[in-house]
Amino acid sequence: MNKDEALKLWDELYLSEEKAYDYASHPMKREDYNNENSIYGWTVDVKQPNKTAGKNLINNEIPSSIVTKTIREGKTSFKIGKFLFEVRKSKDVYGEYDIYDITNINNPLNMEPSDENQEEEYNLKRRKEILNTNSSISDEDIDEQLKLQRLQEKIEKEGYKPTDEENLKLNPLKEGVEEIKPIIKEKETIKKEQVKELIKPVEIIDNVEEKNKLSTETKKEEVIQPKEEIKEENIVKTEPFKEKKEVKKYNSLTYELAPMFPVVNILE
Repeated sequence: MNKDEALKLWDELYLSEEKAYDYASHPMKREDYNNENSIYGWTVDVKQPNKTAGKNLINNEIPSSIVTKTIREGKTSFKIGKFLFEVRKSKDVYGEYDIYDITNINNPLNMEPSDENQEEEYNLKRRKEILNTNSSISDEDIDEQLKLQRLQEKIEKEGYKPTDEENLKLNPLKEGVEEIKPIIKEKETIKKEQVKELIKPVEIIDNVEEKNKLSTETKKEEVIQPKEEIKEENIVKTEPFKEKKEVKKYNSLTYELAPMFPVVNILE
């Protein structure tokens, strides 16, 4: 698409406004078409990519900042900072596609240019949310952070090999991480040494032996008790046991039987 056609598309969507925002809330200026040296540089991107049956027709084209298009990389489902985007069928026009913000999966937002999503306050808020920060940060710094995030994602998840120039941009982050690690390790070793000094193995053994001695001494005290003196008053007097004599009856006659003699039945 040449510049005249791109400006015509701009005027149809943004009503000849000099400044506008793309679907990722990135600022663009009408005069900076294809200007890569400007933070407001923009170009024309397709909603549904050509590789997924998208066509270079005006209803499938949308202005996009150069930074947003670079990070997207022609995908139908992609992430820019905190926000998640996806190309879906349009709910308004049959057979067309729109780009939706699906960060809140229960409330997908159609990011076609509208009065609401072109308000400056709305987009300034989203620009802070995109990096999860409340501090004031310039658009240039936001773009650099977004590019670095995408570069790290490509290296970690897609096996991308960075160029020397890209490595130079990532090095400050890596050095910062390496400097923090030794400090954390030193703190951990100090804690372990302090614990070792407080609790020594010899002291533990001595404590165990003392506990065993105490436990055995208490058991002995419980078992061995002094005998009480027996007084005569406490003795209960009992009569001597008398052995009962065995008696048997034979036909109404009673005979006293001695244990030395057998029983003889005289009556029979």
